[in-house]
Parts: sequence; C-alpha cells; structure tokens
Amino acid sequence: MKDELNKAKAYAYRLLNYRSRSEKELRGRLKDKGYNAQVIDKLAEELKDEDLIDDKKFARLWAKMRSQGNARGLSVIKFELLSKGVDKDIVEETLSEAREAFSEEEIVRQLLNRRMRAVAGLDRQKARQRIYGYLKRRGFSTQVVLKVLDETYRDSR
Repeated sequence: MKDELNKAKAYAYRLLNYRSRSEKELRGRLKDKGYNAQVIDKLAEELKDEDLIDDKKFARLWAKMRSQGNARGLSVIKFELLSKGVDKDIVEETLSEAREAFSEEEIVRQLLNRRMRAVAGLDRQKARQRIYGYLKRRGFSTQVVLKVLDETYRDSR
C-alpha cells in the first residue's frame, strides 16, 4: 500500500504541477489511473493537509483565469466549475466575488472591439448578429451583450 500511495502521490504532484485541480477532478484522474479508493482517500487527505487541493482556492483561481485573456462569461465559468465537481455553494460564492472583482461589461466591450475587425466587411445587421453569437457562446449575459452592442452600434453611426 505504501508503494502504491507513493506512486499515486507522484502522479498527483505531476497533475497539480500542470494546473490546479478540484478534489473531484483529482480523484477521478487517480481512479482512471487504476488506484483503489483507499489509496485515493488517503492521498486526498494528505493533499488537503498540504493545502494542495482546496476547492475554494481552485474556484477563485479558475474564475480569475477564465475571466481574463480568452475571456468567458460568468455562466460558462459556473458551468465549468460545477462540471469539475466544485460544490454549488462554493461556486455561487466565487461568482459573487467575481462579479465584484471584474466588470463583465468591460470585458464584453474589449472582446467586441477585437471582433469588430473580423466583421468589418459585413453589413451592420449581419456583423451585429455574428458578434452577438460570439459573445453569447462565451457565456456573457444577454442583457450585457445587448447593452454593449447597442452602445457600440449607436456610437458608430
């Protein structure tokens, strides 16, 4: 058991070195690798004690990462966190913090401005539809997307 625990720990460290993971995600990867439930439970407890798996920290980090760069809206972030096994209460708390930490409207404006170049040759209605679809697929709220689109197209007349 000790040898299997050490192998599982080395594998878990490799996974966590690549990126943070939720507890459920890590347990699933260990199970898929063939480790038994007893080893997985013991390792999960050790990793929690070492503060290497913490769903609250993971959720905050994930929300921050996904709201920057190749930005995603809060609905997509919520879906991703839930699919990674993060508790619903932790997800709601994280999204509440994220709403305060960044402006979804500002992110939508930045993405829209970048996307304007891609639809430059299209007529206004077609360009607006494409940008709307693009932003909705990224998980931004309809209300925010329409508000920013209306402002942008009203200002560009």
